[in-house]
Order: sequence, then structure tokens, then C-alpha cells
Amino acid sequence: MWAGLNARADVVGLGELHVRSRRWRQGEVAYAVHTRHWGSGIATAIATQLVGFAFDRLGLHRVAATCDPRNVDSAAVLRKVGMTRRGG
Repeated sequence: MWAGLNARADVVGLGELHVRSRRWRQGEVAYAVHTRHWGSGIATAIATQLVGFAFDRLGLHRVAATCDPRNVDSAAVLRKVGMTRRGG
């Protein structure tokens, strides 16, 4: 779990990295940010840290995430961290 903090050290978001398969080196990331802090870059910062840790520190081969495609802001966060859309 990761915590997103503001300048006063209040928790304003969180993130999680789950290793789905050690054998196939696959993981999944998730994040959430309090609505008062949407658009502030916290989700992107959390996702960047999670994906970087997954590849650089854990040596994963593939990292997935899921979002509702109608949530254009969350989809944009995933694109910013280098993810590509798969499926419907």
C-alpha cells in the first residue's frame, strides 16, 4: 500500500500493488484519491511510484490496472504512466 500525502501530511489518496503471479511476473496496480484532490496530480504520482516499483524493484514483466473507460481522467492517468488500453 502507498499513501498519497499533502503538504500537511494528511492522507489524500492511496495506492496498492498486488503481485498476481510471481511465476509469470505479473502485477496489478490500483489507486484512489479523495474527491477534493482530483486533478492535483496525486493519482499520477501514486501510479508512477507503483509502476516504477513493480518493474524496477520487483522485476515484474507486466503490470495491469482497471478503470471504467468513461472515467476519462483515470484513463489519462494510466496513459501517463505508460499503460496501453486492452479489451473493450
